[in-house]
Amino acid sequence: MSLLLIFVPVAASVVFLGVDVAGPDPVASAVPLAAAAPSPDSATRLGIPAVAVDAYAKAAASPDACPGLSWWLLAGIAAIETDHGRYGGAAADLAGNVRPAIYGPRLDGALAGTAVIGDSDQGRLDGDPLFDRAMGPLQHLPSSWRANGRDGNGDGIADPQNLYDAARASAVHLCSSAGGEVGSADRTRRAVFGYNPSNDYVADVLARASVYALPVPGQSPTAGPLVQVHGIMVASPIAPALDAMVQAAKAQGVVLAGSGYRSTADQVLLRQAHCGPTLDDIWRKPSGACAVPTAVPGTSLHEQGLAVDFQDLPGAWAWLAANAGRFGFANTIPSEPWHWSMTGG
Repeated sequence: MSLLLIFVPVAASVVFLGVDVAGPDPVASAVPLAAAAPSPDSATRLGIPAVAVDAYAKAAASPDACPGLSWWLLAGIAAIETDHGRYGGAAADLAGNVRPAIYGPRLDGALAGTAVIGDSDQGRLDGDPLFDRAMGPLQHLPSSWRANGRDGNGDGIADPQNLYDAARASAVHLCSSAGGEVGSADRTRRAVFGYNPSNDYVADVLARASVYALPVPGQSPTAGPLVQVHGIMVASPIAPALDAMVQAAKAQGVVLAGSGYRSTADQVLLRQAHCGPTLDDIWRKPSGACAVPTAVPGTSLHEQGLAVDFQDLPGAWAWLAANAGRFGFANTIPSEPWHWSMTGG
């Protein structure tokens, strides 16, 4: 995975990881954590390590968390920062300890666009007695760690290189930035902007978090359980209308066939094919700027089982244009006569 490189201004408390350089090995957890296994669906979401999902879930449910804070928002941040503690070949053990330890670049202004942040911890946490460096899987600066650091796994040590500790500290940081509540879209954006004051960063984190919040491929979408209707996989709420429409078309000699539900992983592959291979292409390029208009992963109604792309069979598209509205289906993209949904999206 390629990480974006976004540098923070002087006032920010977290830096986006740019390079992995040598640093001190923090004190290891004294007692291994017997972590409760996360649910299988959560542990396999787009390849997030199970220990990381468990750390995010525990942080979101901790006394330090505020209303509306979700594990997937923490996961979105960790994905962009260090690929869940895997940047530069690092990995977390079952207790959440990330080795080798992850450190961001020295904030001495040497790299173009970086802030100059002088040492605030005498090098005790980040190993640099002259300038600060961000630390660990969630990339806290020493000053942020002093304010927000927590022992998230109950071993008596607050270690920025531990997923449980770092995730809980991030929960504190996000809730503080949002004013004590992260339920609304505005508060969520405020929370992430407080973590790293970059609109691009906020967009990337929220895009990734929205994917983690979606159901795992093959499991029920938020719109309802998946069901087969005449060979088309859709969410159960639209199944009766789709069945009635297919039957009505058949009675008039028109065959309707197509594809409905699409996993988020498949949506990512479509974006790569239609929009480009980079992170920016996949997550941020407008749908209309792609070779074939394709929704950003996490925003397509196909991922909720609420849309169907019908095949170009004899008379099918013309029949849909004349009749689909009677069954509650809408086509709001004239250039795509095959795309119909129950919500008009």
